[in-house]
Amino acid sequence: MTFSLPSFRTRAMNLEESWLTPWPPQADSSKRDTESIPWTEDIEAYMQKNVLPYAPDAWIDTKKTKIGYEIPFTREFYKYVAPRKSEEIFASLQELEKEERELLNSIMNHESE
Repeated sequence: MTFSLPSFRTRAMNLEESWLTPWPPQADSSKRDTESIPWTEDIEAYMQKNVLPYAPDAWIDTKKTKIGYEIPFTREFYKYVAPRKSEEIFASLQELEKEERELLNSIMNHESE
């Protein structure tokens, strides 16, 4: 859902200049904001409770409203795997170094023959 605020120029006009005010009010794109509203909540109630107290002249731009669903993959599908203990990691590194030395020795011995 996209909320828009009128530009400062439109809000600054007084009643005597109201005939110059564009209707509908022109949105200031730098003040545009989007909200993700839960499916279970009424859009108008959400607007009254969470938007209008902070931006009283905001309105809903229904042409830019999108309906969809966000799936938080990390929260839904991530399975925590505890890291290995440092002793296990150190032991496996030592084993790899031992294998590397043996391979290097076998290569060096074959070259000298």
